[in-house]
Amino acid sequence: ANGPIAALLAAVGMTAMANLVLTDAIAGPLGAGLVASASTARLSVAVSRDGLFPRWVQAFSHRGVPLRALLMNTVVGLAMLMVFRNGWQEILTFNTGAIVLSFCAGPVTLVALRHQLPDRRRPFRLPRATLVAVSAFVVVGLIVHWTGWDTLRRIAVPIAAGAVLFAWRVWRDHARGEAKVNYEIREASWLVPWFAGLFAISWMGSFGGGRGWLSPALGSVVTAVLAIAIFPLAVHLRLPDRSALSYVEEDREIPAE
Repeated sequence: ANGPIAALLAAVGMTAMANLVLTDAIAGPLGAGLVASASTARLSVAVSRDGLFPRWVQAFSHRGVPLRALLMNTVVGLAMLMVFRNGWQEILTFNTGAIVLSFCAGPVTLVALRHQLPDRRRPFRLPRATLVAVSAFVVVGLIVHWTGWDTLRRIAVPIAAGAVLFAWRVWRDHARGEAKVNYEIREASWLVPWFAGLFAISWMGSFGGGRGWLSPALGSVVTAVLAIAIFPLAVHLRLPDRSALSYVEEDREIPAE
């Protein structure tokens, strides 16, 4: 079916303009998809260098294109299309929920850096940063909750897969006697109650196949309370100030390509 703008243009006889709108509706997402394909391929290469993906993913063509990473991501993308058989809306909801869930680290990082690097020069200093960060963290939780249980239980699959890969990496390094890296498990431990709480509330909630034990309003309130409770824990478990400073200095030393 056509979108509302294209349908309106066609109804008033502006067929050429309607076709232009439909063409843009195809070309726009196609361009974004090409950009996403390139960026996620580079991300796969980085994950491979961290030891979580096979080494063959790191291979580049003579033109500097990570072809194997692109191929792997294409296969995964096609598999995702097979999982979501109910159409575009289901894929869009999953993608939105997953992206928004990843944003939970941003507000925590903002407040943590205020503690770790309080005297660092900033061209722009956000006023009421803690209030803004907590509000953003709550909004992240609410949006994820509103996507519904059917979506969130699918998001749990890649989260669980990532956790298994990480656990395997830690076990492998210990088995080889190479466990010299600080995996910073303590600093990330707040994610366990955060994810567990979101999944539990969504399962008991009324959105997207939940059990319906919590009304939409009550489920939203409980999610907001969870976010407000988890946020100070996440900030408290931040990296030590010295470690944060070393990461910042290390990042500054990396030359631009």
